[in-house]
Amino acid sequence: MMKLEIGTLVRVLVGVQLIDGTKIVKGDIGIVIENTLVAEEHYYTNFDYKILINDNELYVFEDEIEPYN
Repeated sequence: MMKLEIGTLVRVLVGVQLIDGTKIVKGDIGIVIENTLVAEEHYYTNFDYKILINDNELYVFEDEIEPYN
């Protein structure tokens, strides 16, 4: 898969419940806000993207999202 550009709309393929109780539901739409992550932001895992979804910034792997058409 080619790297998605910043500003690309994406659909989430997995559901997540955040610590504050916010739910990200499979099918929710977000936007890529970063596609080259700096190591200091994630020590143990190499995430592929940071997206903005439901007023939250979320780190994701490329297989957890797909471009929204």
